[in-house]
Amino acid sequence: MDLPPGWSHLRIDQIAQVQAGSGSVRPPGPGIALHAQLTSANVSWAGLDLRMLAETWLTRHQATRHRLAPGDIVMTGKSGSPHLVGRSALWSGEVEGCCLNGSLIRVRPGRGVHPGYLHRVLYYDALCGAFAGQLKGNSRLKHLDTGTVRAWRVPVPPLPVQQRISAAVEGMLADINAGEALQAATRSDLRMLWDSVLDAVADGTLDNRPPESASHHRIHEVASVVGGVQAPRTVEDGVRHTYLRVANIAPETVDLDQVKHLTIPRERVCFLQHHLLQKDDLVVVRQNGSPDRLGQAALWHGQLPDILIQNHLARIRPYGIDSRYLELVWNAPSTLRPLRPLATSTTGSRTLRLDDIRAVRVRVPSAAAQAELVRAADRWKGHVDAVGALLDNASRAAAALRLSVLARAFSGRLAPGGTAADGDGQLCTVSTPGVTRPRPVAGHASGVSADALYEQQEFDF
Repeated sequence: MDLPPGWSHLRIDQIAQVQAGSGSVRPPGPGIALHAQLTSANVSWAGLDLRMLAETWLTRHQATRHRLAPGDIVMTGKSGSPHLVGRSALWSGEVEGCCLNGSLIRVRPGRGVHPGYLHRVLYYDALCGAFAGQLKGNSRLKHLDTGTVRAWRVPVPPLPVQQRISAAVEGMLADINAGEALQAATRSDLRMLWDSVLDAVADGTLDNRPPESASHHRIHEVASVVGGVQAPRTVEDGVRHTYLRVANIAPETVDLDQVKHLTIPRERVCFLQHHLLQKDDLVVVRQNGSPDRLGQAALWHGQLPDILIQNHLARIRPYGIDSRYLELVWNAPSTLRPLRPLATSTTGSRTLRLDDIRAVRVRVPSAAAQAELVRAADRWKGHVDAVGALLDNASRAAAALRLSVLARAFSGRLAPGGTAADGDGQLCTVSTPGVTRPRPVAGHASGVSADALYEQQEFDF
């Protein structure tokens, strides 16, 4: 579908100035001063997060060249995650004298271009992955260069239409964001509810039942605890084995979407039986950089044969306690809260000692009481999962609605009156030597058609 009359597909460098950020210099020196600096960590899909703003040393020339002004659009130019490159936010002068970091790109709209409109066009292109084919770099770091941004084509209506579209889009996105905030609050409440269920299983009071008399045992008295294996650096002749990593383990959940392999030297294969998982083993995270991840555990149901665990995990094999009951009690906040502070700290990581895991005390009621608590907890789990599924559906609908709103806005189907009749809205392009204003051309520098890019995000709910 063609754009409405009066709209054009223009290169960014015809309507805005594009400038990469700056690195820092070593103090001291003449004209060198400390400046607040915006980095890619401050730019998220939700906008700017200025709670932790960096500072860096810049020369007077660097500070002048890279200082942000209200109306600037800041784009993430570099990231280890390709889908995060290109995300943008609008700078409104929140911090006086703040400068641009080398990981960011500044787009400064020219006269006749509404900053909010151009920001949301670039935001939408990044959100739907339009920049992905233009990224450079290696597997560790992807970047979007300023040349690509300058050549990027965007749909541009007259200024009054830009203003109407921007106002309409911001209003709709605010409603979507408010809905997502409510979803997030509900998820938090749901997590707290399930935590209270786990604690009630641990102390035997779930569903207001009076706890029966029960003894407390250390884990090593009702189960065996073994650590995982460390992958050899290089093995010329060995046997490949699947293994679980920390990334595969979440509370009460084993994620097998990405299961990796390691190669064990042939002379060590005979010792692996001790480390192979069996059905009803509890797999525990014992080493991680995030304290909240320490101790999280999930029951292994035998989904794959002959599988190992890496040394960042531990295996608890119950023999004097119901395995599902142990999973519930182990993941209870009242169990993990006193365990996590015992972790030893190394650079960027914390580790639970196997002896500390073995020493954890749990309440062990009769087998009948364990079974009753498990049944009651699983009933609660069914309700929690049902509400969680509804929240997942709502989250997907919100994401789809956001894309659909933006797609309609930038193809001229959201705000009425997008024609050349708006005489006061004629665009004033940035003067660039040797560049003339082209006829309307469908698509971006990547060759993606306007129809494909701005109509593909239509959704039915």
